[in-house]
Amino acid sequence: SSGINAEYGTDMRVQNNVTMDRGPNKTLDETYVCIEPNTGVVIDGHKRVQINIEIQHFNVTGVLNHVYPSFIPIIAVDEHGSITQDLAAKLRSTLLTPLALIHYGYWVLVFTRSILK
Repeated sequence: SSGINAEYGTDMRVQNNVTMDRGPNKTLDETYVCIEPNTGVVIDGHKRVQINIEIQHFNVTGVLNHVYPSFIPIIAVDEHGSITQDLAAKLRSTLLTPLALIHYGYWVLVFTRSILK
């Protein structure tokens, strides 16, 4: 599973045999990255990973004689990163404002040329 909950995005065999405190939730379990399209700068992102251990019935030891096959979460990691408001403002002023000026300037030139013809 790529999410933090083994039930989210996995096959039914795992979903039916996992021990969890809560059910799958796309908002809480999904890994995502928000990227600024002009520069490729990562604006916001979450990487969520969970490691599970599979428990199976085992006749040799008394401890696992009466265990149903299941998956038990051992560790869950939720990493988050995003740019600060100051960096977002700087990105806006150094990139988006000039791009908007170029875009509007282009249309001003097109309009001016069409009038002068």
